[in-house]
Amino acid sequence: MAEHLDVQRFRRALEARKTALPDQGDASVVDDLFVDNVVWHGIASGKEEVIDRWRGWAGEATKAEVGGVYADGLHTIATVELSSGSGNTVEQALIFHLDDGKVTEFWSLPTGAAVAAALVSGGDVPAHPYVEVFETAEATRERNTFEPEDIANIHAFLREDVEWHGARDIPGVKGRDALIALAKQFKEATGGSLHLGMGSMFIDETHAASIVHLTATRPDKPGRKLDVMEVNLFHLDEHGKAFELWGVSADQDAIDAFWLP
Repeated sequence: MAEHLDVQRFRRALEARKTALPDQGDASVVDDLFVDNVVWHGIASGKEEVIDRWRGWAGEATKAEVGGVYADGLHTIATVELSSGSGNTVEQALIFHLDDGKVTEFWSLPTGAAVAAALVSGGDVPAHPYVEVFETAEATRERNTFEPEDIANIHAFLREDVEWHGARDIPGVKGRDALIALAKQFKEATGGSLHLGMGSMFIDETHAASIVHLTATRPDKPGRKLDVMEVNLFHLDEHGKAFELWGVSADQDAIDAFWLP
């Protein structure tokens, strides 16, 4: 698997959060991650304060396991499973924006405060107001059907001028209708075999992210198969509608090879 170079860099920095006194190498990795005026939304601003708050996870977590880490050079998305002594578990996503290889701002979904409260209470993190529309749209994409109800579900989440940013050899498209048309083309090119297996989903006022297992075959290319994990990352407007979308794959080389003529 050809993973992005940022994956191991971020994984190492995230693993260092478990250690109150990381070794010199890990401390250097964390220090090199951020620009001086980095913002951790809702938590801290400025490199010194962010690094100070970086140590440790949500206050009541007794165990933290880093899950998937996905990167494309513009973003890094990581999932973490946080557990309490009582056995309650909450999954959190960290979404980083990068410029020239360094983090300029990032978000925790759900927030550390919400995670800590859930671990203390033993309950769930309260559902975000945007989550139902998002989950319905993603379930519709998983079905990969295009009946009127399906189109309505997608329209409810995607803004009319939404832009899907392509990756490397795959060009992007702008406009909701163009994006739906592209999805139909992908379905046709794979003989209906393209499947987006939806996993965990995360959302706040500015981002939505879904962990997706992409599988497909090519009827015109016997033996060619796609089997990769990907994060679909959406930027949301003030109404909770997506106006930008990226697919951040665990193996972009595999996706490029699958779609070669």
